Formats: sequence, structure tokens, C-alpha cells
Amino acid sequence: MGRLTGGLSGTVTLGTVLSTGSFDLVGALGTFQVEHPDVVVRLRHSTGPLAGHATALREGRFDLMLLPVPPHGPAVLGPDLIIDDVSRIRLGLACRTDDPLAGAHGVTYADLADRRFIDFPTGWGDRTIVDSLFGTAGVQRTVALEVVDTTTALTMVRRRLGLAFAAEETIAAQPGLTQVDLADPPPLHGLGLAASRDHPPSEAGRALRRTLLAAR
Repeated sequence: MGRLTGGLSGTVTLGTVLSTGSFDLVGALGTFQVEHPDVVVRLRHSTGPLAGHATALREGRFDLMLLPVPPHGPAVLGPDLIIDDVSRIRLGLACRTDDPLAGAHGVTYADLADRRFIDFPTGWGDRTIVDSLFGTAGVQRTVALEVVDTTTALTMVRRRLGLAFAAEETIAAQPGLTQVDLADPPPLHGLGLAASRDHPPSEAGRALRRTLLAAR
């Protein structure tokens, strides 16, 4: 009926991880709102391990989802998900601008062995990446505080409670914080827009998908 009357209506639930890196999600949603003013977009953060994001999409709790794509891509997440790359994200290490690390160059993971960290719970995507880097370097780090959102983590860094890894774009936007120059920075990982083959999006959902992909 929406197509017959010249406009779409309905509700689309879009899941997203805590950081979309350089992908301008707010800008894309603004474009979609202008093009389809009668569609309500429910933006919901999805937290937890990668498998949990995929399960929520499979169960129909989300129509679309922006989620991290591991090195082996869609094969890891399963063939029942349709995944399109929309961006790349690189994690950086945030510290205060008055921290000695702020002026250092080529900092190694061994140099950080005596520092305290703020991070996500074990098994979450970014935490797994960072744990792997320290493990490969043979360094055991101290995660003194576990949080479930980037804003809290970076606020804690500002309050001198530790160091934290976050998307480079997020660190750059934070006053009083800077990015540590690491000798071996975390690798780039993908950000994908996913939909379930078993629970395909509605007409409104497909329109939102097109807008998000056009914003890449």
C-alpha cells in the first residue's frame, strides 16, 4: 500500500555495536528520515560477543544489524546471514594528554605491562582482539575495570583509572585524550551490515538497507 500511495511506513529495528568507526551512521539515518519520513527506525545497541549479535539477528529481534566482521568474514558468522561491508575500524589506545605515553613513539606491549586497563568483558569482539595482541607478545596485562560502553571507558581514562582501547575516530573526538603511538597497532577489522535470510527485512527495512549501503 505504501508503494501505491507514494511513500513507505512501518518500523525498522536496526542493531549496532558501540562504535561504527568512520561510518557516518547518524548522517545516513538523517538522509533516510528525509526520504522516508513515515518510517520509524528503532536504533538499538547490541552488546556482547559476536555470536550473540548474530543470534539476535537470526531470532528476528533485529531487522538489520551493523556488526564487526572477523578476518574470515561471513563464513565465520554463517551462510544464513547476508553481510555487506560498510566500513573498516582500527582500534587505538587512549591515554590522557599529560600521560608520559602521549609523547612516546613506538610503544610496545611489553612497555605497557605495568599499566592498568579498562576493557569490555571477556569474549567481546574488541576485547578478544586486544587480548590476542598481548598474548602474541607474551605480555600479561591487568584489566582492572570491565565496562559495557566506550563512553564510560574513556571517561575512566580521563579520570586516571587506566588506559583503554577504542576506535581511533572516537579517541580523536575526546578532549583531554590522545592516541598512543603503538609499534604494533591492532589490525583493521570490518564493519558489516547484516540481514537474516530466514527473517528478511520488510519493504521499509530494505529501503533502510539501501540508504546505509549508499552511505559507505
